Amino acid sequence: MESTSQAAYRDLWAARVARIQQTLLQADVPLPHVQRIGSHNSHVTTTYTNCKLLWDCYYARANQHRGIDVQLSSGVRNLAIDAWSGPDTIWANACSNDSDDDGAPCFHHEGERFSTRVHDVMRHIGTWLTEPENQNEVLVIWVEDSIPTDASRTWFLEEFVSYLDKDYPDTSKPLTGDLIFGPSHLAAYFQGKWPTPRQLVAMGKRVVVSVKNPQNYASVFVGGVAATSLLFKESHIDKPGWPENGKFSGYPSCSYTGNSSALGLEWTEFSELKITDHFELPQHVLGWNELDVAGAVSCGFSVTLDHVEADPDRTAENGYNYYNSTMKPAVWSFYQGEPTDTAGNEDCAEVMASVGRWNDLACESVRKYACKKNLTTAYGPDAYDPSFWFVTSTSGAWSGGFSACPAGYSFLPPVNGWEAKKLANVISGTSNSVWINFTDRYQEGTWVVDRYTNWSAGEPNNAGGNERCVETLPTGAWNDTPCSDVRRHACKRVETCASGSACPQKWVLSAEGSWWWQSCPVGYTFAAPESAAESAELLAVTGGERVWVNRSSAEDVSRWEPGAYTAWDATEPNNYNGNEHCAAMTANGTWWDESCSVSRKLACRKSNTACTTAGCPADLWTLSTAARSWGVSQSGLLECPAGYAFKAPRNEAENAALKTTAAGQMVWLNYTDQGREGAWSSWGPN
Repeated sequence: MESTSQAAYRDLWAARVARIQQTLLQADVPLPHVQRIGSHNSHVTTTYTNCKLLWDCYYARANQHRGIDVQLSSGVRNLAIDAWSGPDTIWANACSNDSDDDGAPCFHHEGERFSTRVHDVMRHIGTWLTEPENQNEVLVIWVEDSIPTDASRTWFLEEFVSYLDKDYPDTSKPLTGDLIFGPSHLAAYFQGKWPTPRQLVAMGKRVVVSVKNPQNYASVFVGGVAATSLLFKESHIDKPGWPENGKFSGYPSCSYTGNSSALGLEWTEFSELKITDHFELPQHVLGWNELDVAGAVSCGFSVTLDHVEADPDRTAENGYNYYNSTMKPAVWSFYQGEPTDTAGNEDCAEVMASVGRWNDLACESVRKYACKKNLTTAYGPDAYDPSFWFVTSTSGAWSGGFSACPAGYSFLPPVNGWEAKKLANVISGTSNSVWINFTDRYQEGTWVVDRYTNWSAGEPNNAGGNERCVETLPTGAWNDTPCSDVRRHACKRVETCASGSACPQKWVLSAEGSWWWQSCPVGYTFAAPESAAESAELLAVTGGERVWVNRSSAEDVSRWEPGAYTAWDATEPNNYNGNEHCAAMTANGTWWDESCSVSRKLACRKSNTACTTAGCPADLWTLSTAARSWGVSQSGLLECPAGYAFKAPRNEAENAALKTTAAGQMVWLNYTDQGREGAWSSWGPN
């Protein structure tokens, strides 16, 4: 149950937009490049008082004035916390539950009388993570640890990770920190390439934790899991760290002393706004200058700040306004007060030329379109490409953006402050407010980057509350309808063909079946048109017949997305005994859900290989040498041979090819709902 203060803070403008930026807009950005808002020394706040004597409550440097529960509700997604044990914490008189202090591990602040028990801080984090509205949130925690012994590290980590568990606060179940995404998962499922927040959420892994040196925990185990498989090294997820405030040059230079080309680093982060004293007054006398937050954000940097504040009315005793120096300049997307959904009809986003910030508008309004250059990123050398953005000369309703962008460009939004600033500069001084691909037209308040759609007027309408799959109408336009209806499937050719060359037909139709039971021929896969031209090509093949296209809202009512191929047996998945969360192929090629602890060989698909109209390569699949349970082994690695990865079939042809390779053996598939019951997905890249 959240407190009144948490509810109030969650609804503040800056808090709402901070969540939109970090959780919705950047859901498909690789995690190191997600532009985050964090709190420095998140725990050093008078909210956490565990004092035995009045004078113990004086904190010379109170970095925050809100508790972590309110920080998280305000939009903070990075927490920087210090963990200590030993003599430095004994005289703080805060960490022990009894009168005889023993220097037990606690969250501390070096050189002063601030310490608080691990429980006091972590209960706020654990509660927030398990609240229903936060199930798509990803949190990064930096632990600045100074814990000298294995015994203290074990004590600390067991306490710490018990709150980072999907079963918290149910202490009747073993708590092992299963929400943590660690180095073992990165190596096993992503081959060392960082996933996106959406991929983490699909795994049920929503917390990334770093310490100074994970090897200090080499002898520490939590619930039988090696601590080193859960903890990243601090430098792995915190670069460039803490520059000299006041030595930073904002957009377009985006540099600071010691690094003339800061843009493009992974995990880019500027830490600390200022040092403050007990009375919340900036201590410029110490030589600390405020970080130019707006300048850093315009360069795509994350910011981890002191006194993060989403309430514009909270000021220091000298009248200093924390909101104006923290959350307000950290918001780079929607304009102050937006989105508003005026008259209940503003569901599409524009960039206003007058201010360079975003506004929600009726999707039928007329604007030009912002098009982003394909294969460019705002975190690499091509970020400086002057042709990064293109604004069309044509105007129209929001949905026209998918067809309006020229070759080499796509209708997409800025995904960080750098991209937003570049686009704002393109339209500055003109009257060209432009559409960007960001909308909450499917569910109010849930903003998404959309795909091409061709909805018929008034659709999707989810008539009867059961229309979660997409068919084409005789006109070629789209309609939502129950997934159990019987239609043929639109199947698109897998391989590409050079322009003008003779090649197989691009679109064909399968046999009839429900949306889920697709049967595309070899070299084809169940698909949906991605442009108006492809819609016309498909209509020429269907001749007006109603056919399935691969778009569904079955997993998330706010998103119409392609669905994964499945071949479940008639009564599967059934989660027998409530303990079947991993998919296996049977001898006849159908899929069952089973207990993930069962030992089987793994289905390993050759990388960068697919079935074409010429057939499936004989070496498309192989099996792991050894049988094992589903998931990461103690070594942190999966057993597929070099050039192969643990995968699931993507279409019927691949399923048939795997059946042949398995030769009657029942094998594990990379398909699971361990992250969230009923939400089946593969772990790792497609």
